Amino acid sequence: MTENRISPLGTSSRNAWAGWGAAVLISGSLVTLISLPPFVGEQAAWMIRQGFAVVCHQLPDRSPSVAGVHLAVCHRCVGLYGGAFLACLGLLILVRWDHQFRSHALLLLAIASLPLLIDWGGDWLGLWANTPSSRIATGGVAGVAIGYFAGRALVGVPAFKPTQPPSNKIPEPT
Repeated sequence: MTENRISPLGTSSRNAWAGWGAAVLISGSLVTLISLPPFVGEQAAWMIRQGFAVVCHQLPDRSPSVAGVHLAVCHRCVGLYGGAFLACLGLLILVRWDHQFRSHALLLLAIASLPLLIDWGGDWLGLWANTPSSRIATGGVAGVAIGYFAGRALVGVPAFKPTQPPSNKIPEPT
């Protein structure tokens, strides 16, 4: 009976809640893994960093540290992952504007990435030096946008229903 009620996620399926839970669990687990190296042994910290080395440069002067031990990713990636986690948590609120977000998805992703590109580009061109705070903040802005659409995709996947029911009718030869 509860399966037919509309959830705050905009679907009528209990599976939408499972998708939301998966989005929060996955993004939260990534943020937790990123934060673990200062609190685990050297071998575990090395393994975690190796896992993230595929997606992050992990330069020591551009990576946050706790008690002299660097996290698994750089400042900008901390913002990206943290923003994605916050977006997944806030999906229940953000979904109110889902139609507008989805109809302008590429534009929103481009706009959210613009501060990141400006901050990086200004530093690369020598116009200014970006800071750990600017890297985390600009990564966070992009992370919120990416996290919203990734989380929304997980919510929508289990609730997907084809627009037309499958037909058992065999097509007539032409």
